[in-house]
Amino acid sequence: MPEENLPVETTEETGHEPSEAIKNLIAAHKEALEREKELMKPTVPKIHVSEFASRMAFLYEKVRNFVGNEQKHLFRKNAIRRIMRRRNWLGLRSGKEKELAKALIQELIWGKYLENNKVPTVKIDAVTEIVKKYRLFVKDIFTLNPREKKSKVVDWVEGVAACEIEECVASSPRLDSLTYTMYEMVSQNINIVDKKLSQEEKEVQIYIGVHRAIFKSDRDMIRYQLLKFTQERWLEADDVIGQKTAE
Repeated sequence: MPEENLPVETTEETGHEPSEAIKNLIAAHKEALEREKELMKPTVPKIHVSEFASRMAFLYEKVRNFVGNEQKHLFRKNAIRRIMRRRNWLGLRSGKEKELAKALIQELIWGKYLENNKVPTVKIDAVTEIVKKYRLFVKDIFTLNPREKKSKVVDWVEGVAACEIEECVASSPRLDSLTYTMYEMVSQNINIVDKKLSQEEKEVQIYIGVHRAIFKSDRDMIRYQLLKFTQERWLEADDVIGQKTAE
């Protein structure tokens, strides 16, 4: 007779009682079910979290997973800043900005900060305009604020310029939209109780907090985000906007 057709002996047929271990297992299972049933009764208090907190936590995890643990944007930004300084971006002769832009992008690809055969050549022109803008911005600051310490100004502008270049060559529209959505959700549901802060200052603090939570942003990144946040047209800034900002 095939093995699968052998008759199954039951307790009644064999006269054997289940082992003590089986009895304990069944008893424990029944007890656990009873406890769970008791806990699920409507009269038992339950833990409640707000829908807002739930949505925020979900969105935060989505964004953090998207950014990744390596914080590549910070490494790339720091590399850009080193290259700019090494190539003396402020001391360039006028008209040499495009050469710097091309060399900068090439070095980023060589260093594996950008993928080879992935960066469109039009990015060279875009980076060229960014370099020109910040070179002029430094001149405007010194012209309008001659007492400002040079090293302090250069450090500030250089860090912000590196951030904009990094954003230009490795932009992530999806991440930007997720970040802004998170900011809007927080700003609508959080009230900062501080009479000394204006509404605009409160919004700035919330924006900084969101960006730090998502990007683990350093000083340069925070400065750049604040510049964009307070100067809506900064990315398309012309000479006039640059001069007004320098004031």
